[in-house]
Amino acid sequence: YGIWMTTNPCPVDHWFYNLFEVKKPEGCKFFRQPPGLIWVEDEFGLNGQWVTNPEAENLKWLPDSYYTKQSIGKDDDYIKVYLCGEWGELRSGKPVFPMFRDDIHTAKEPLIPNKELAITIGIDIGIHGNAAVFTQLLPTGQLLVFDELLEEGKSVTEFVQNVLKPHIYQNYLKYNFRIVMDPAAKIRSQSDKKSALDIFKEEGLPSDVAGTNEFIARREAVVYFLSKQDGFLLDPKCDYLRRGMISK
Repeated sequence: YGIWMTTNPCPVDHWFYNLFEVKKPEGCKFFRQPPGLIWVEDEFGLNGQWVTNPEAENLKWLPDSYYTKQSIGKDDDYIKVYLCGEWGELRSGKPVFPMFRDDIHTAKEPLIPNKELAITIGIDIGIHGNAAVFTQLLPTGQLLVFDELLEEGKSVTEFVQNVLKPHIYQNYLKYNFRIVMDPAAKIRSQSDKKSALDIFKEEGLPSDVAGTNEFIARREAVVYFLSKQDGFLLDPKCDYLRRGMISK
């Protein structure tokens, strides 16, 4: 009894993704073949092209340029799904991080942060939701992203007191950590004249704001690690961030 199945990857909101990447039922195994093509950028990160992956499966049995010829005239969505074996999604506009490769940049096992190194928690406060990303920079220069929080419908105070602080104390109490927030966190509320930064500090959390909110600087900071060999690793449990990096 049993079944073998082969398929091209589906969108990240498909039941197949949820079953094999989120739930991971016992008695089932999911194998991913190396991509046929990989994206290679120039030294400035401005231009790039799809080239044959030297680690692709069964290259010696395939005609020359087997994968690159199939990519002619195809958009990146088609290439990533049918020629790279990545989870696919139809996009509108240009993806923010086209160099993200789920098979390389998402860890196969849960990441465990180093207790000798500080944790940096990136915070984004918004009207519709509050988010936190837990990161650590290793001595090797690799950036680990090993945890995330996303809460909708809560005020800043509720998020800090009921979500963020309990999560930190339950999971990272033995670590040194610092919080870096969007510069908008310094803007004071019209009601109580307090800023989000004030609230974080009143709760005893070591917090400061980033030096800039400028898009290019923020994007290039991430591209720097994605473009390095072994420069970026995402914990598979960071499902929101993973889906966002893949397509959404």
